[in-house]
Amino acid sequence: MKSQVEAIESLGSQLEYLEESIEMALEATRDAIIRGTALQVRALKKIQNRMVQGFRDLEAAFQFGLTQIAGQQEQSNKILTDVLAVLKAPRKTEADEMRERGDEAYRNGVTARRVEDREQWMNLALRAYGDCIEKNPSDFSALFSIGTILFYERGASEGALASFRLAATFSEPYSAYHAALAWLQIAYIRRCRKEQEHAYEATREAVRLQPEWAETHFQHAISCALTSRESEMKESLKTAIRLDRNYWFRACTEPELWVGSEMIRHTVRETLEELRQEASQKASNEIASAEVAVADLDRLIEAVYELSLPTDQATDYRREALTALQQARHLYAQQTYFDLLDAHWILGGSAVFGGLALQSWFAFFVTPVVIWIFVFAIIAAGLQAHKDDCQSCQNRYEAKKQELEREREEELATARHALLQDYAHRQVQLEMQMDREVTRKRQVLARLFPSDHSLPALPESAT
Repeated sequence: MKSQVEAIESLGSQLEYLEESIEMALEATRDAIIRGTALQVRALKKIQNRMVQGFRDLEAAFQFGLTQIAGQQEQSNKILTDVLAVLKAPRKTEADEMRERGDEAYRNGVTARRVEDREQWMNLALRAYGDCIEKNPSDFSALFSIGTILFYERGASEGALASFRLAATFSEPYSAYHAALAWLQIAYIRRCRKEQEHAYEATREAVRLQPEWAETHFQHAISCALTSRESEMKESLKTAIRLDRNYWFRACTEPELWVGSEMIRHTVRETLEELRQEASQKASNEIASAEVAVADLDRLIEAVYELSLPTDQATDYRREALTALQQARHLYAQQTYFDLLDAHWILGGSAVFGGLALQSWFAFFVTPVVIWIFVFAIIAAGLQAHKDDCQSCQNRYEAKKQELEREREEELATARHALLQDYAHRQVQLEMQMDREVTRKRQVLARLFPSDHSLPALPESAT
């Protein structure tokens, strides 16, 4: 109680100081205006050669007055900021605590084994998230969780749409990713409600917020397919696969792209074939450039050997280049989309080296012998650097390949887990439906045989 009284007294003193500061600022403003007006009148009465000096005095006076006002206003703003921070901090802390309680309840509900336990945890999570929204109405994380529970646990699409829409609004200034995720949830709910045009608008908003995220383009391609926008669907699907090649598999297995009209299916097949042809052309160009580079390197090594200079580094590079070229040719022969991309990745820098080797080759024929040795030293250093670059590219390729494999395994595990959860949920619903049917039959038998002695026993197989 004493601390509260002290806090109130401190707040009152700060408010008094704030009032004094405002009065001082107003007084300084009045003085500056009066002073400026007087200087202006005197300046107008002077002769023309004194006008510039008079305006300078007027400017100085205004600057002096405004400087005082700015200083007083800065102190006032600081006091107001401190007061608001003291007033708002408890509510924000309470909102964070409510959201953490809701998250904990939601996690417990997801892992609950019994349906009634899951329902109780989800009810508790909803209450906690609701309290969080009361304390902090712009908490988009809590709004997103509310929408998830309402739709995926309760099947309440209207409430879920409202929650996700608020989450998208409040998260956009802070996190474009969460805003795009909320729009994707809205699009999915609209799609489930057969509101395909609204779903199209939602995925378009998600693409606007996250243009470098493959998922937004892929979901927009689905919305375009369901609204018969073939050309836009093709571009979105191409963009998604170019951003993440794993979406090639999703495009091949997505039911929404294959259960529609024949025109949509034909467009999807045409899009995938165009992407494969594009990757094949790039890989073919890289292989041709690598072959030219190896031929130039052979001529360069022969010329250096005739000068009785060491060619060990160049020979090692040639061996590695031939190995990479052989691997790229083998991958290119498979003519699958992923193999073609890998072939292009392996030969990423060969064309640049080919141009460097060719220029060095011509330089050997037009310069004196001394310049030949100097150029060869530069070429040797370039070969070593390019060898290091190739090794670095190979390492990045292996790392990227492993990362893609891990991501694919994680996606498969996530999908498997979701299917198992859906199966368990449906099994529980079926059991509850059977229980209700048994109860209804018992009630019918009870009405037909009101006496306890005339009521036949329900066989155990009926359950």
